[in-house]
Amino acid sequence: MELHDLAALSSFFKKPFNGTWLHPCSKLQKQLDHIMISRCDVKRFTDAGACCGQLIDSDHSAVFCKLRFTVRLRRKIEPRAQLARLDTAPLLNQDQAVQFATDVVASLGRSDASAVSYSTLAKAVEKTAAETLPKLERPAPLWFAAKEGVMRAHIVNRNATFSAHQRQPRGDGGHLLPLDIERRAHACSSMI
Repeated sequence: MELHDLAALSSFFKKPFNGTWLHPCSKLQKQLDHIMISRCDVKRFTDAGACCGQLIDSDHSAVFCKLRFTVRLRRKIEPRAQLARLDTAPLLNQDQAVQFATDVVASLGRSDASAVSYSTLAKAVEKTAAETLPKLERPAPLWFAAKEGVMRAHIVNRNATFSAHQRQPRGDGGHLLPLDIERRAHACSSMI
């Protein structure tokens, strides 16, 4: 751990109960399960330890940690990036290009467009483009478009199998029923 600058997170938070595994003979709790993190990220966590009790049929208890993080607000998109998202194909038509230029001059609000600074003209072009030009359509991935008919059928089949599996109870001991295993194998083989 020292070599790779790692740390066991549970060692930084004092708890009255640290056991994650129950020894079958002595019935004593031992800490075998850890959450490993980079040592520089310790300050991002507010709590860690072992959960009391067992959630599943196992001799191990669950381990948990609480992570503190901040949400970064979206950056404002640069005006040039906004222009790159617009479809400029209509400007190839001469009439629409003239109409666009007329709209730019109108948004300047001056009759003498020759005495305008570059930044004012750029803002007018950006504003007019945002108002008049349509946005580019996001292209679908080519691999999906080529196999869309087959893939849609497989996706519907997979979703139906998953829904049926979620509605059906499991067998004793939390294991899958043989019917569930057969459905899952069929769904996986049909996707290939």
